[in-house]
Amino acid sequence: MHWGFPPTIGGVETHLTMLMPEQVRMGYKVSLLTATCEGCEIYDEYKGAKIMRAPSMDLNWLNKRGLIGIEEDFEKAALEFIDKNKPDIIHTHNMNYFSKPHAKTLEQLSKDKGIPLVLTAHNAWDD
Repeated sequence: MHWGFPPTIGGVETHLTMLMPEQVRMGYKVSLLTATCEGCEIYDEYKGAKIMRAPSMDLNWLNKRGLIGIEEDFEKAALEFIDKNKPDIIHTHNMNYFSKPHAKTLEQLSKDKGIPLVLTAHNAWDD
């Protein structure tokens, strides 16, 4: 899971475009929950990896909407993603930034579903 994926440009987004196809090549089933974006399908595929996009992962939408009450929207999207893809592990990228409700919701879903949760923090910011 990550906040963005191409056509959104960024370091983690580029990292995912390289990491996911390699994991697929190695025989892993790979799925990504990421943000919606204009012109992108909600359900898509990228080099063998399944992509699901949700508004609750879109930082621009969240900036306009605000975070109050976002837990329900995000939990619904995350549960759909988890139930559909049945992951052995949830690997998040920078989910510790921008929204504490997202991180807390994932932490609780991980515990409830018994799925290990891994966070890769790609940045080290003072705040």
